[in-house]
Amino acid sequence: MKRILLFLMLTSLPIYLFGQTAFYEAQYLAKTDNPTIQVILSANPQIKLSKYEQKVLEAYSNFLDQPFGSNIGKLDIKALGSAIQKYNAFLENERQQDLATLQGGFRKDDYVATAFLPLISSIAGGSFSMGPDQQTKIIDGITKYYAEEFRKAQLLTYMQTFKSTIGKYGEMQVLFPQTYSKLLSADPSKFPDLGNEYKDIFNSDLRMIPEHLIKHIDNHTAKSNEKLEKTLKWLKEANLYKIKASNYYQSFKFSADVGQKLINNYHPVDLFNFLDDRYYSPNLILSNSKTSEKIILALHGLNLLQKNLLDTTKRETSTFKNAWINLQTLQALDTKEEWTYFAGLLYQQDKAFFNKFIWQATNVSLQNITDEQVNILKRRVYTILTALVELQDFRSNLKDDNLRENFSTYMDLVNKAMLSANYFTEKEFPIEDYSRFIKIAGYTMNVYDNARKKDYNNTFYYTLEILNELMGENGSYSEITNQIEQYSSFMTEVINTKNSDEVKECIKKYVAPPTSFMQKRELKWTLSITGQPGYFVGVETLSREGQKPAFVSGITLPMGFEFTFKTKCNNSIGIFAQLIDIGAVLNFRVDDQTSTLPDKIEFKQIFSPGGLINYGFRNSPLTIGLGYQYSPQLRKVTENGNELFPNGDRFLLRVTWDIPFINIAKSKSR
Repeated sequence: MKRILLFLMLTSLPIYLFGQTAFYEAQYLAKTDNPTIQVILSANPQIKLSKYEQKVLEAYSNFLDQPFGSNIGKLDIKALGSAIQKYNAFLENERQQDLATLQGGFRKDDYVATAFLPLISSIAGGSFSMGPDQQTKIIDGITKYYAEEFRKAQLLTYMQTFKSTIGKYGEMQVLFPQTYSKLLSADPSKFPDLGNEYKDIFNSDLRMIPEHLIKHIDNHTAKSNEKLEKTLKWLKEANLYKIKASNYYQSFKFSADVGQKLINNYHPVDLFNFLDDRYYSPNLILSNSKTSEKIILALHGLNLLQKNLLDTTKRETSTFKNAWINLQTLQALDTKEEWTYFAGLLYQQDKAFFNKFIWQATNVSLQNITDEQVNILKRRVYTILTALVELQDFRSNLKDDNLRENFSTYMDLVNKAMLSANYFTEKEFPIEDYSRFIKIAGYTMNVYDNARKKDYNNTFYYTLEILNELMGENGSYSEITNQIEQYSSFMTEVINTKNSDEVKECIKKYVAPPTSFMQKRELKWTLSITGQPGYFVGVETLSREGQKPAFVSGITLPMGFEFTFKTKCNNSIGIFAQLIDIGAVLNFRVDDQTSTLPDKIEFKQIFSPGGLINYGFRNSPLTIGLGYQYSPQLRKVTENGNELFPNGDRFLLRVTWDIPFINIAKSKSR
C-alpha cells in the first residue's frame, strides 16, 4: 500500500535534476522504504550492480532504519541513482517481454517501481623652437622648455628619493615589494613617462597590502633575511612573534581571505567552500579556545548547511540568483520524519561536528528524536538560511556599475552570514571577543573596499589600525608611517590619472606642493632649490663707461638655493643665492625705449647670479627680498648706430611668491 501511495505523491512533484543536498534528498528518502532498496539488491546479479553500488544501497538501507547510526557506510546519491537506472532497465526489459506474452498487461508492483525509480534517479545528478621675429614664441618657448625640463628633473629627483626611502625603511619593502623591485631595476630616465607598467605595479601593491603583510608575518625571521631585518623599525622579528601570538591574528588572515576572494568576484558558495577547506580541522572541535577558532567552527557549520540548502533547480540565468533555496521552499520539509532524515544526512557528513553544532545524535534511533531537538535544528537552519538569502538578494541586485559603491555592505553581509552559524553561548564567546573580531574584520574589509574602488587614501590607515589591534598597543612609529602615507598617496593618485596632463598635476602636487613654503615658516631651518616669481624695482648700472645709475622695474622669475630659519612669530628669514632669472626676457629699461630682445637666447643671457635676504610672512607664500643681482645681456641697445649687449649691476627690492621646487634638507624639529 505504501508503494502505491508513494507513487501518487511522487508523481505530483516536478522532475528536476537535483544535486546532492540534504534538503532534497531528505524529502525523497522520506517517501521510500527499505523493501524498495532490498528489491533492487535482490535483482543482482541480473542488473549487474558494481560492488560500490551494492555498498551504497546497503548504506542507504541502514540509514533508513537508523539515520544516526555510527557505522552507516558511504552515502552517495549518484551511485544510488546509477543502481536505480540499472534496475529500471531490467524492469523495462521484463515489461516488454510481458507485453509480448500477456497482451499488454504487467504486474502492478512492477508499474509502481518503474514509475518511482526513474524519479528518484533524476536527483543524482620636451623641446622648443623660435623664429627670429617672433618674440612671443621666444618667451613661450623658453618658458615651456624650462618648465618641462625642470618638471622632469623634479620627478627624477622625487623617484630617486622614493627609491632611497623605500630602501631605508624595511616596512615599505614589505608593503610595496613590486614597487621596490621595479625602482631597483628600472632606468630612472624612463620614469617621467609614467606608463601603464608603473600604474599596474602601484595598483597591485596597494590592493595586496594585507597579503604582503601576512606573508611577512608568517615567514620572516632575522636569520632568513638579515638585510631586511636591519632596515625594519616596526615589523621586526620580535614584534612578529607578538602578532602571531595574538588571539586575533588568525581572524585577520581569515578576513583578508574573504576580502581577497570577493574582490576577485568569487561566488559566496565557492567562498564558503574555500574558507572551510583552508581553515577547518576536526581538531578544532576539541580546542575552540581562541576567538579565531570559534569563528572557523561557525564557518564550518555555515558551510555544512549552505551546501545542503543549494537550489539545484536553478531556473534563473543570473550567477548570483537562487544560489540557495528560499524560506518558502524550505517549508517543503513539513514533517518530523523529513526533518529527522535531513538531520541524519547532515550527521553522516560530519558526525563529531554535528554533535557539537546541533545536538548529540550518535546512535539515537529514529523514534527517539524529540520535538525539541527538531526545533533546535529548525531554528539553526532558519537563522542561517535567512542570512544567506539576504546576502543572495543583495548581491544579485548589484551590477558592475554600482558594485563599487556597495562593496563594503556586501562584505559585511558575508561576515553576517558566517556569524549566523555561531552556536556558542555568550559565556563561551564573550561579547568583547565578538566585538574585537568585528572591529578587525571591519578594518580589513575597508582595505578591500578601497581596493575595489581604487581609492587607497585610507588603506594604510586601516592597515595601521589592524597592526595596533594585533600588537595590543599604539606604537610610536610616526617617522615610518608618515613616509608610507606620503608615498602611498602619491601612488594612489598616479593610479587614478587618466592622461598625461593629470599625471603632471599629480607630480606637481607631490614633488613640489604649493604648500611646501609652510616648512620654511614652521621648521627651525630648511635648505631648498626655490623659484620666486614676482615683481622688482631697483637701480641698475650698465657696463658701459660713463653710464649713470637708472631706475629699473619689471617681472622677475629667479631660481636658486635658499637657506631659511624660523623666527619666533613663525615668519622666516632666508638667504637666497640666485643663479638664473628667466623673468629677464620680460624686463625693460624705462629710460631706454630702443631696447629689443635678441633673436636667440643663450644661458649666459639668463645667468643672473646674486644674493638677497628674504623675509617670509607667516601662513603665506609671500616674501619681500632686498639684495643684489648681476643683470644678464638679455637686451640690445642701439647707441649712435651701434648695437650693444650690456651687462649690469642691479640693487633691488622685490615682492615674490615663494615656491620651493626641491627640499634638499630640513630640520626635524619645529
